[in-house]
Amino acid sequence: MDLYNENLQREAENAYKKFIKSSKGLFGINKQKSGLESFKSIQKQEQAYNSSVLGIRDVRLEQIEGSVEKYKDFDKNFVPKNEVIKERWTKIYVACMKEESLPPVILYKIKDTYYVYDGNHRVSVAKFLNFPTIEAEVTEFLPSGEDTEDLVYRERFIFEKETDIQDIIFTEHGKYERLDTEIKSYKEFLEEKKALECTYKEAARYWYRDIFKSITGILESNSMTEYYEGFNINDLFIFVLDHKYFISREKQGDQGYLYAVIDFVNMVKTNEDISLANKCIIPDERRKDFLKLRKTDREMKLPRERIEGNEILLKITGIDFEYNDFTYEMIENFRKIYKIETFANAVKKWYEEVYIHILKYFLIKVKKLPEKYSRYLKLFTGNDKRIFESIYNFRRLHYYYGDKGEERLVDWKNTILNYIVEIYINIIDGIAESSVSYAKAIDVYYTVEKEYFYLLKNEKILASEKKNLNYSKIKEVESIFSLNWFGKKFRTDNVSEILTDERYDEFQKKFTSKKNLQKFEKIYYKYDGINIYSTFSKLEKAMKITGEKEFIFDLERNMKTLSGTGYVVKNYKTIEILRSFDKEKENMSFLDFYAKILDHGVSASPDFLFLNILDIALDYLNNCKNIESCVEEQTYI
Repeated sequence: MDLYNENLQREAENAYKKFIKSSKGLFGINKQKSGLESFKSIQKQEQAYNSSVLGIRDVRLEQIEGSVEKYKDFDKNFVPKNEVIKERWTKIYVACMKEESLPPVILYKIKDTYYVYDGNHRVSVAKFLNFPTIEAEVTEFLPSGEDTEDLVYRERFIFEKETDIQDIIFTEHGKYERLDTEIKSYKEFLEEKKALECTYKEAARYWYRDIFKSITGILESNSMTEYYEGFNINDLFIFVLDHKYFISREKQGDQGYLYAVIDFVNMVKTNEDISLANKCIIPDERRKDFLKLRKTDREMKLPRERIEGNEILLKITGIDFEYNDFTYEMIENFRKIYKIETFANAVKKWYEEVYIHILKYFLIKVKKLPEKYSRYLKLFTGNDKRIFESIYNFRRLHYYYGDKGEERLVDWKNTILNYIVEIYINIIDGIAESSVSYAKAIDVYYTVEKEYFYLLKNEKILASEKKNLNYSKIKEVESIFSLNWFGKKFRTDNVSEILTDERYDEFQKKFTSKKNLQKFEKIYYKYDGINIYSTFSKLEKAMKITGEKEFIFDLERNMKTLSGTGYVVKNYKTIEILRSFDKEKENMSFLDFYAKILDHGVSASPDFLFLNILDIALDYLNNCKNIESCVEEQTYI
């Protein structure tokens, strides 16, 4: 035996002694008095004689608690009880250290516990080395009892065998059939909409990843099991499916998984505590679950050609346009103009002749600017999709909002030049004059650009109110709040907030009674103010119809009624959360929500003054055939 093997053998013997010692107390008394469980005893107890081979799988060592034949030779932690075992144990230890291939152990399984049929020494060494799992060939024995636990277990056994999903355990029987229906439906979606041919097991894996884990992740983030004593997170997943079914039937159309889980959480929380702050939370680590469910819901509603179109775009350009309607329409128009037969050929031609051309033209023109502006250019080359989106959003704001959606051919060169003059140069001026580091300049650029676009988007309505629209409004944040606007890492104020604050001041002047104004201010602050600019015009319209005194009386009464009605509050919370993930929308306060309901009443009936606010609210919510129509706000402020 060479020196290496001698040292390894010595190490194995020391490891064996250490393992034996770990099971003894201070005076050498064995701490692990209880031994391994006997498989045959448990088999008789559970009447588990029907078996099925599950095949090779990784088993967590903590789940191996017994042995078929050698349950007397090891203690509860698989520490050997006699010296006879030492030689075999050390050989396996040496093999593990040499990373030699060892055959899988053979395990018998009853419910969630495993028993070693062959490989007790391998399990013992693995336990000493703190391996999390061990490769095993598993045969499962099914209990034949008729109590709930046994019934659930047999259903779970069938489900696991058909799907390879092993960690969904229910507290009641009859639930796995629901999962089977869900997986079959998801398989149909994958094949019909995504053109993905897959087996039932493959579909189950996709479903588990995209739907089940995303929904249970959101449920766990909101500690939902605390509201349902005796039920686990898997049971709550079924509750969400039930909720999805009922709200979809109520709205006469599938409401989607995302809306269902958020609305379910809000329903449960609101029933417990109706306060507006007690709502579903989506922490940063669960944001991916939110977006995944939102994308899946949208794909389920889109026609197959749109999904295929997005895949074609991704394949040809390397960019996921995420089913952007504007991009799709732009390419479709391009295809019609040039009479291109297939969408794929249109994408290829559009990418080469429009997308690349726009980016190149932008780069060429910026390079010709003074060094103050051109030095930042290379920051934009790392993400060409983002600057392209900026340019075509600039075009969209000018030609879609400006001309009421009228289709027209746009001179892209003029669009790019206008973007550079109106947006790029102005923002770079601000960055260059600030203390923003070069590395952070790109993030600041797009943050500020969002404010410019906000003003562009609302150009018409601001002009109609005789507001002076110019980009200097953005820099007012610095003068008003005495802060370096460009240098702030986290801004609490932006252009929309400045304009809304100005509008609030104007609205206050509409009151002729100081007492009524004070009442309004009290309501305003109680319900977290107003975030949506158009809310003021809706309130003004109502006040003009009813008169100031009646307006305040109705506002006090109606806000109290709505904020005390669980169904209304629950829906508000859900809509507000869904809006918060739309980067183009402001957060919606309860006053904003009330204004939408009020405006619905004014538009729906000339006799709205005589209608109960709850009737108007329910009619408004029921008229939303799907959640998008409630979440959607007009494209301007």
